[in-house]
Amino acid sequence: MRNVQLKLAHKMLLLVVLPLSFELLFVSILAVLLRNAEIELHRETHSKAVISESNELVKNLYDTSSALVAYAVNPSQQVTAEYLKRVELLPLRLRTLELLVAGSERQKAAFAEVYASTNQTLGLLKKVKDDLDSGEKVGNLASAGVLRKRITSSAGALITHVHELVAEERQIEEVAPQVQARIRQLIVFVLIGGILLSIALAVYLALFVSQGTVSRLQVLMDNTRRIVGRQALNPKIGGSDEIAHLDSTFHDMSKELELAEKQKQEVISMVSHDLRSPLMSLDFSLTLIGTGKYGDLNEKGHKELTSAENSVKRLIRLINDLLDIEKIESGKLSVLKMPLSFLTLSEHSIDAVQALAAAKQIKVETQSAGDIEFPGDSDRLEQVVINLLGNAIKFSPNNSVVIVKGEEKDNFVEIRVIDSGPGIPASYRKKVFERFQQVSRGDGKEKEGTGLGLAISRAIVEAHGGTIGVDSEEGKGSSFWIRLPS
Repeated sequence: MRNVQLKLAHKMLLLVVLPLSFELLFVSILAVLLRNAEIELHRETHSKAVISESNELVKNLYDTSSALVAYAVNPSQQVTAEYLKRVELLPLRLRTLELLVAGSERQKAAFAEVYASTNQTLGLLKKVKDDLDSGEKVGNLASAGVLRKRITSSAGALITHVHELVAEERQIEEVAPQVQARIRQLIVFVLIGGILLSIALAVYLALFVSQGTVSRLQVLMDNTRRIVGRQALNPKIGGSDEIAHLDSTFHDMSKELELAEKQKQEVISMVSHDLRSPLMSLDFSLTLIGTGKYGDLNEKGHKELTSAENSVKRLIRLINDLLDIEKIESGKLSVLKMPLSFLTLSEHSIDAVQALAAAKQIKVETQSAGDIEFPGDSDRLEQVVINLLGNAIKFSPNNSVVIVKGEEKDNFVEIRVIDSGPGIPASYRKKVFERFQQVSRGDGKEKEGTGLGLAISRAIVEAHGGTIGVDSEEGKGSSFWIRLPS
């Protein structure tokens, strides 16, 4: 099964199922081994208990015999109490031993012999005591020894049967430590082997995912960068999983983008040559008509001519903005830095907007401690300052003042265009430099322009290695600033 043929869902399922299955198997084996160890420990403990209880039964029997012999020699109250105490313990020992061997049929059969022998010995002890109590006293130590041998001989069968009962248990007691040691070694081996196998499985799954997913996702990421940079994509990724489908979609999208780019270039070419050139000619012709070159116009004619000129100029500005945006997007926006004077830049920019300012009776002033020289592209920077002045005049009230201020600071030159308009809301101060973003004039009039001027201005300033921004407070005007390397 090839890695690339698996779906991502199947790969993720393998990442879960394989380790989980291994862990379940590992835990099951450990559980079995621990259970075996517990069984062996229980067998050893049981064997020791059977052996111990059997030994105690025999010892108790000997102690009872000794107590009876002592009673025969000296039937005092203390000796009698000791004998009775020993006799009462024998049935308890038998009951305990019976419970211990209840789980084994062979041991139960052996215990029956022990039980019968014990009862037979207890019968002998009772008969001897009854004889002693009826007046047959032991007169000397020799006679007492004979009595002890008689009782011991009677208990011989019991001892034989007890040895038969514990014979297997002694074997278990001897073998159990070795069996437990082998189980412990096996548990250690399983633990170490399980850890090593877990590490190997983790490494394998990591390589499996890396080969089948991560490396191919890196190709997709690289294709993303290539699409942004308008570069050729990597060859198609093989396989039939989701990543392969996504990569195929990327290639289809790239082809569509190439087609769209080609169509856009055709439109740009059409706008540049087939629209702008005739509009420029039309604007020139309207200017000549306005000068009276082709005859005088009445008042209505001048009014219509002015409206037509404004419309043509607006179309030309729109086309120029679109062409500038295209240059910015394609990385073809270039600047030619030459020594530049702030006063010259300000004078040329003010001249370009003088007619607009005069229509609203706005005075445009220059403020500077002196002339400032710095490197820059005069045409492009005039385009920026003219755009800022045009916006300032458009938003300023009639009979107000717009200021172009120049100041040289430590490492840069700062140019500010200050107006007394309504200001810019805080939520718009960053958006105004984005494409097609316009702030409402606040007077109910329709917005003018394309919303591209400040975006183009920012691109020009950044091409100079500078920055552009705005300081504003609602109701107190705005101050657009340009900072350029000095």
